[in-house]
Amino acid sequence: MSKLEVQANSPPAQVSPKVQAKIDPPTPFDPSIDDFEIWLKRFQTYLRITEPELAVTSEQNQLERKRDLLCGLLSRHVYTSVRNHCLPKEVESLPYRDLVDQIKDLYVKPVSEFTEMFSFFQLCQQNLSAQEFADLIREKASRCEFGAFYEKACSVAFTMGLNDQRMKVKLLQLEKSTSEKITLQICLNQVLSHEIVQREAQRVSRTFRTEDLNVLTENKECKNCGFEHKRSCPAKNAECRICSKIGHFARKCPEARDEETDDSETEGNLKDKRKESQQSIQTRDRYLRKKKFEEPVHQIY
Repeated sequence: MSKLEVQANSPPAQVSPKVQAKIDPPTPFDPSIDDFEIWLKRFQTYLRITEPELAVTSEQNQLERKRDLLCGLLSRHVYTSVRNHCLPKEVESLPYRDLVDQIKDLYVKPVSEFTEMFSFFQLCQQNLSAQEFADLIREKASRCEFGAFYEKACSVAFTMGLNDQRMKVKLLQLEKSTSEKITLQICLNQVLSHEIVQREAQRVSRTFRTEDLNVLTENKECKNCGFEHKRSCPAKNAECRICSKIGHFARKCPEARDEETDDSETEGNLKDKRKESQQSIQTRDRYLRKKKFEEPVHQIY
């Protein structure tokens, strides 16, 4: 048999086993910047992706492996605090769940449900976008035990915290205009649609203002005829009665404007000269009166 026939009759090559996914582990837990509850969820996700062999090992081995990985992802300060908190036991000897509980005792502050709900309903949008504010609402609501009241509580808190007062009124009237159950996502969609309409209206308004300015610019007074027009100037072939030139009316004759300017300048010069002459006469009179009183009186003996 030829080599080609051997290759054709040979069984297909076995596919290599699934390559283990490689991702970076979460940063070491730092209580100054991390929430332990959220960090723990990231850690558990990391385990599911990077440690598939845990699923086929015994539960005891799984917990020991998780504990070792958790200890390795604690910062030096946190590890020292947990170690001192667990004495006389060693951290490495604790079961995984006990180690998690020890860290929670140190870095998860117990908060009353009433306080969480109170702060939840005091949330305000401020400088956040609508999407960011909705995400904040969901995050804070997860710490409150709303149960079946979850969606309604999120919708109420979202509506109360919006910056736009008109949008608040619209959302409060939404329940009357629809038969659907009001949810946070429905309220968010209403706000996002309103923002899109506002941006479009502002764009159209700017376009109209630009067109109006263009019309005003185009319809300004003509320097040759003195009228406003869009087409050819009526004084294009007209003869001026002042200078007899072609192309403008007498009312816009440049020579007439020059004469008016000269006349105004002449009148101004005359007024200035009269004022100067009056001032010189007054100065001369004051000088003569002063000199008359200063002359010595000659006595006759």
